[in-house]
Amino acid sequence: MFVTQALTQLFNWSGTLTGPEGERVPDPGIGIDTPAGVKRITTASATASFALSEELRLPFLQKVAELTPTSVFSGQTQVVLGLPK
Repeated sequence: MFVTQALTQLFNWSGTLTGPEGERVPDPGIGIDTPAGVKRITTASATASFALSEELRLPFLQKVAELTPTSVFSGQTQVVLGLPK
């Protein structure tokens, strides 16, 4: 269950966060230095990355940053990972 929840958070890129009143607000993302320059990951991906070991976290987030479409942060794209139960 833990692994499923962590993977779901790492790879579900809605582009929104829950605001203080329960409303959906844009996710500005978090910048990650990659070999191709600074790329963004979603806040959920950053939070879920703490389920990974320290040695794996940064290289993994760099790959996630390369995979995350920039259109996620403008609300034009959403990506959802579906895992079997």
